[in-house]
Amino acid sequence: MSIVISVAYFKKGNCHCVDRGQHIWCPPGIRPHEDPGPRSLGSVHVYGVSIMYNRSNVFYKILQNEVSAKKAYEDDQTLAFYDVNPVCRVHVLVIPKALYVDFHDFVSKALPEDVGSFFSTVAKVAMLLGLEESGYRIISNIGKDSRQEVPHFHVHILGGEPLRASLA
Repeated sequence: MSIVISVAYFKKGNCHCVDRGQHIWCPPGIRPHEDPGPRSLGSVHVYGVSIMYNRSNVFYKILQNEVSAKKAYEDDQTLAFYDVNPVCRVHVLVIPKALYVDFHDFVSKALPEDVGSFFSTVAKVAMLLGLEESGYRIISNIGKDSRQEVPHFHVHILGGEPLRASLA
């Protein structure tokens, strides 16, 4: 089942909440607000953007502990786990715990510091996997033409062996 949620995005110090008062996610130490009115996020003014997020996707179910995954790393905002169908020796997926459909949705709606923190975590996970010295590839598929299979923003970390050009 797909649901449409109207989301208001707020300056640092506030969180991402659904306009019906249903709480999605807040950074640690931040309390939900009650005002879904317009706010400014840098130079972007957002008045409540409708996005389609399908809560029946497997990554949402992993976040809800309805489906198991072999975890590689986890913190308050991010989860990294091994791909069930790896295309190379090391194939780990990194996802934000907040609900974003794809890369564009993430970078256009998340706070800039959350975007930076996410990609710092991707680098940290690659280091923890021992890929820093030999090298690795990160990929994010956006939309149907790229063959994005799960409508929850994620980054693939690929490595552990010389990678085929077809994985680019």
